[in-house]
Amino acid sequence: MVDETLYRETVLEVNDLPCIFSKALFFGCANCECAQRKNIAEREIIECNQWIKYQQCTLFWKTLQEKCLFIQPVGKLLTHSKAMKMQCGSMQSLQVEITPEITQKPNVAQLLEKTLEIYQNIENLPYQTMVRTITHFPFRSRRRNQS
Repeated sequence: MVDETLYRETVLEVNDLPCIFSKALFFGCANCECAQRKNIAEREIIECNQWIKYQQCTLFWKTLQEKCLFIQPVGKLLTHSKAMKMQCGSMQSLQVEITPEITQKPNVAQLLEKTLEIYQNIENLPYQTMVRTITHFPFRSRRRNQS
């Protein structure tokens, strides 16, 4: 068993650029060419290996949170499941909008780059469409003990 405080301190030391979309990557609804996986004790972390892409993802994530106040009321922490729903839903929405011909999991870095080429600015992205997709994004149902 790992001491949680020691684990968090170690993560801060070794993970210079923590992946903003790590929840989506761990959940399996997206991937990223900039993601570098590392193991600490029995756990896995994801680090971004490109500063510019990290900044793009950070700005997009902050703007998305502002646009999704119905999910995260002001002053309340975003739960893990809601953050995962926002990350997966937004990537799915952008992929359908920007690259509908691609059927595999969205690549976060490539998708944001293509999106910015089209919309020129993070503020101009189709947030209304993303919000609809996020709202209807399906989660895996909980497994119930069927004994």
